[in-house]
Amino acid sequence: MNPADVKRWIAAAETAFTSARDLDELKIARLAHLGDKAEISLASRALASMPAEEKASAGKIIGEGKAAITDALQRATAKLEADRDAKV
Repeated sequence: MNPADVKRWIAAAETAFTSARDLDELKIARLAHLGDKAEISLASRALASMPAEEKASAGKIIGEGKAAITDALQRATAKLEADRDAKV
């Protein structure tokens, strides 16, 4: 597992989440970056076939990446919900 790939996935997710104009666009971005076919999800599933000595470090990198993407999603959701509520 290449940490640079995970950083790239995080950056792409953050960009997609912050550029979403409403909650519907954010849902599409969430599926693209945290859904079953997202690169980080595929990498997580690939852990099962890794040798044990690589699995722990790769799992840590992937786990931290998922946490960062989830955090970015939560921030974007809070902002868009606040924007929506302000309009109402």
